[in-house]
Amino acid sequence: MKTLAAALAFRLLLLGNHSYAPAPDEIPAPAVPETEIAETVLLNTMTAIVQRHPDDPAEPYRLTCTLPQTWTWSPSNIAVDAEAIAAGRYCVKRLEVFPYLRETPFKGYSEISVPQKESRTLPDGTEYLSYTSLDSTEIGTPVCRYVYNLHISSENAYLTMIFNTYEDTDPADYFNTHIQPILDSIQIQ
Repeated sequence: MKTLAAALAFRLLLLGNHSYAPAPDEIPAPAVPETEIAETVLLNTMTAIVQRHPDDPAEPYRLTCTLPQTWTWSPSNIAVDAEAIAAGRYCVKRLEVFPYLRETPFKGYSEISVPQKESRTLPDGTEYLSYTSLDSTEIGTPVCRYVYNLHISSENAYLTMIFNTYEDTDPADYFNTHIQPILDSIQIQ
């Protein structure tokens, strides 16, 4: 298994400006006594490369965060849910990081949804605008999209991330156990 992880890490490095840190050996997740729900153990550190503009040769930004151990990061700036894939589900995308900065905040894919907007600050001091909307996938699965526009003040632009939760399969506390810890771990360089 470690050989496979090393081979994948090497392959990702060959594909370009992407990095991958393999997870350490398995760490048991302690149970929360009052709910008996296992806490999410974040193990997979990933780095997304975000350029200023498609033709800008300047050094790109690197967004680094820690993903749940069941998510898999791809070189195309997308994380998928490996457990959902193993269960044979169609809707598996959990996170997408846009490859370029945006001049204005992105509000979401669906024009029929009315997003809920909030402005806050991440633990590292980065301000952001977020939009939340309920949509459905192309096969009709209800999906809640959390769109985060992280303000890069030096560029007066936004780095955009979208998280997906699926109402038909995810527990009610999925955002708190899986997504909020990712937001808390974000570092931008």
